[in-house]
Amino acid sequence: MLQLPKHILASWRLHDQRAMHGTTHTANESALGRANYRGKRMTSRYFLPALLAACALAVAVPASAQYTGPSGDSKGGYAGPAVEASKLDVASILANPKDDQNVVLQGKLLRKTGKEKYIFSDGTGEIVAEIDDDDFPKERIDENTNIEIVGEVDTGRTRPPEIEVDRVRVLK
Repeated sequence: MLQLPKHILASWRLHDQRAMHGTTHTANESALGRANYRGKRMTSRYFLPALLAACALAVAVPASAQYTGPSGDSKGGYAGPAVEASKLDVASILANPKDDQNVVLQGKLLRKTGKEKYIFSDGTGEIVAEIDDDDFPKERIDENTNIEIVGEVDTGRTRPPEIEVDRVRVLK
């Protein structure tokens, strides 16, 4: 059977006695003492839930580990087989779109059509490119800037294919 420390049992007995008599403090406690008692009681009321929440967060945060196997370059990182991005042009993507096909395209952003939607052209055709604001480089890009976009083809039943852009690089 689980044995609790005596000071915890005494605290519980005192709490039970006070609950039976309908008081939250003893008669000889001053007003300041009552306020302090309530503060301690309030603190202990929230201690266990706070402790449980902290433990849950500690378990939920994944440990970060790095790949330590052989590396093909001095900077490290993944050096295994990769899905090659096809260097296609916009016309061939529009003619034969393959969903989730990795692509690398070089051209220009002609205009913005909506939130994170742009018209991209490489000279062979125009396609919608979905680019998150976070994926843009720090350099300013306008309709005359040559860029390279890396992403994948996104097809839909009722709309023409688009490019979901993962990375934008300014060409010099």
